[in-house]
Order: sequence, then structure tokens, then C-alpha cells
Amino acid sequence: MKLTRYDEFQLSIRHRIAFQTMIITFIMIMISGYVKTFYGTWANPMLEMLVLIMIPAMYFSTLSIAKNAYLQQKDQPALIIILMGLAAVLSGAAVTSNILNGMFTLIENGQLSNQIGSLLLMIYSGGTAIALLIRRTKNRRMMEKEE
Repeated sequence: MKLTRYDEFQLSIRHRIAFQTMIITFIMIMISGYVKTFYGTWANPMLEMLVLIMIPAMYFSTLSIAKNAYLQQKDQPALIIILMGLAAVLSGAAVTSNILNGMFTLIENGQLSNQIGSLLLMIYSGGTAIALLIRRTKNRRMMEKEE
């Protein structure tokens, strides 16, 4: 696994996952357009962009890690795990602080609240860190079995 390039199998998996992610993105953009047309604005533009990007990005990251076709070519992506875990903890602290202060609302004036951004970041970074930890454990077990 210490190769500098992906093999053909990894590339085909990544291409399939990328195509699925593109379809999910298109569907989400169409749903957003219909909601805007028939209901009105459901979030401010920056939050709307964050939601429309974060959900497909989470799908791509998690699936590519699960299928062993993730972006980093390291056997032990410890730095990425640490950084994603740190982002999850910090955004989790912001969400927890807002909940404890009674300031956390999901919907405000018929639109998604801006506080959703921290929750989405916590879910994305926490999910990616957990997926990387699971993949790292699986890779280590496979290497131990081969030896």
C-alpha cells in the first residue's frame, strides 16, 4: 500500500463514487430549486451552499474511505485523523455551548439557522475521522494476517 499512485481498481471505484456524488449533487440542487420556487428561501445563500456541498462531500469521503480508495496514499493517515477529530471536537464544543445557553435553533423565521453550519462541520469531520480510524484498523489487521 506504499505506492505513489492508485491502481486501476482504486481508480474505477473512485470514478464510480464520484459519478454517484455528482448525481446526488444534481438531485440536491434540483430539490433546492423546487423548494425556493414553491416555498421561498430555505436558508441564506452561504448556508445553502454549505448544505449543498457538505452532504455530497460526506458521501464521497465516507464511501471512498470505506472502499479503500481514499485520497491519501498513506498507510497511517494519523495527521488527517487528528485534524478531523480536532475539527469535530471544536465544532461540537460550539454546538454544545449554544445548546447549553439555549441559543441553538435549527429553524429560525422559516429558514435554517446559521448555527447549522457548526453541526454540519461536526458531523462531517467526526464521520470522516471515524471512517479513517476504522479503515486504519482494518488495514493493520490485514497486514498482520499477511505476515
